[in-house]
Amino acid sequence: MKAPKIVALVAAVTAALWVWVVVSSVTLLVRLEPSVPLALDMSSWSVGADSGTTALVLASSQPWTAAGDESWLTVTPTSGTRSTTVRLAAEPNTTSGGRSAKLTVTSAGTVQTVTVHQSAPRSEGTLDLDVTDWAVGVDGGTTVIDVAAAQPWTASADADWVSVQAADTLVLTATANAADAPRSALVTVSDGTTSITVTVNQAGRTEVTLTLGATRWSPGFGAAARQVTVTSNQTWTATSSQRWVSVDPSTGTGSDTLTVRVSRNSSTVSRTATVRVTGGGLTRVVHVVQAGAPGGVVPSPETPQVPGPPVDPPVDPPVDPPVDPPVDPPVDPPVDPPEERPAMPAPGQP
Repeated sequence: MKAPKIVALVAAVTAALWVWVVVSSVTLLVRLEPSVPLALDMSSWSVGADSGTTALVLASSQPWTAAGDESWLTVTPTSGTRSTTVRLAAEPNTTSGGRSAKLTVTSAGTVQTVTVHQSAPRSEGTLDLDVTDWAVGVDGGTTVIDVAAAQPWTASADADWVSVQAADTLVLTATANAADAPRSALVTVSDGTTSITVTVNQAGRTEVTLTLGATRWSPGFGAAARQVTVTSNQTWTATSSQRWVSVDPSTGTGSDTLTVRVSRNSSTVSRTATVRVTGGGLTRVVHVVQAGAPGGVVPSPETPQVPGPPVDPPVDPPVDPPVDPPVDPPVDPPVDPPEERPAMPAPGQP
């Protein structure tokens, strides 16, 4: 007689083992209970302030009980006789800070605990970033920014070379910059109530240059002009801090000549202004100091000059018309004296 053929299929259901035993044509289902004192699949659980639930896998071959030490932590079920899944639920945190609770599970003298941490609630509209600007190299890179928010938030970039990943943190990735010039982008983070921007600055392949042929000009009080050489490999703009100083051109690309003009200073006080040239993230300045007009004492800044009464301009004395020189009377030509004649003898004289 042949020995019975036995085919065993083993299935694990929680901590129990079920064995199908086939003896000849008879099939038997046998339950084997292994000795499992007590085991939990977690020892801690962190939950947000808005409430939450989780599943705790409990393995035990003996009766057990479970209980939490805080009323805001609910355990279901609280007891059993075999392995099962226990549901933990935390109520919303209405306190001003974080809080903790402890779940204790006991079986046949064995004790296991699960520590529950619940975060503090945030006030409505709270949004904060630990970084609001990022300088990335020409070859690109990635940075992680911590976000503190009381409600869901979103993030977006205004340039396609910056990618945004929004999760518990904000992850920014910049691609390599193939251009010579640097570039910038803005990443906006918003929770629907508050918006915060992150400025991303990336260097270019070529070093930015911007120099001026002069940094100071001291013209006299009259109207004047000065040419300043601008040397740059960027697009630049020129502006003046005062209306009495003008610049031409106001923008340019690469190296060029900038003409700075000042109007006449009719005051006896000297005056100052600045001409700023900006390009490629750099700024260069020309300081202009114009002298005051002569003809008076320059008042100090602490004692302003009070104008006196108007003074009439000096009047030249009247000038008599020119007088003709006197005319000498006409002179008669000289008259010769009469010619003397010899006396004639009297009659009868020889």
